[in-house]
Order: sequence, then C-alpha cells, then structure tokens
Amino acid sequence: VSTGVRYAACSSSPSVYEGVANWAQADAVVTLKTPGQPELVVALDEHSSSKPMCAIAMLDNDGGRIQVTKHVEYFPSHKEVDSAFGFGFKWVAGRK
Repeated sequence: VSTGVRYAACSSSPSVYEGVANWAQADAVVTLKTPGQPELVVALDEHSSSKPMCAIAMLDNDGGRIQVTKHVEYFPSHKEVDSAFGFGFKWVAGRK
C-alpha cells in the first residue's frame, strides 16, 4: 500500500546557466540514486520554450521504502505540474 506520491521536478532558468536559453542547450542530465535500485538517468533534451518545467521521476513511499520510477514530462509551470499530478497546493502570487 502506497502512503504517498510525489514528483521530482526541474525547471530551466536562463539566469542559472549563463548563455544558455533552455535545458536542451545546457546538455543537462539528472541522475537519481536510490538505495537498492538502479541509477535513474534523465537527459533534459526535449525542451520546449512554452514548457520549461520537467517532472522527471515519481517518488512513491511504499511502506517507508522509496520507489523511484522514471517519468519525463514537460509543463509550462509548477502550477500545471501540481494540477497534472493532483498535489493540491494553494497557488498565490509571490516573488523571489
């Protein structure tokens, strides 16, 4: 029985990678290492300027053991990731 599901996500930001406008240009690779499971490697190479946010993996708490499943899907923003996977966060205007 699963006790909860979450997704790890990445988003592109040109200010993070100077001179790089998106993940495809950065040649970005995410590696998740989870005890007792094979490494999960995700290349962020399918970028779309209208969908800079990438949900890369499903993390499922299965009785205290984390099960990681690759899931690569791009979204326009955090809010759309939330909506797609039903997290139920309350979204309000903010700033960094």
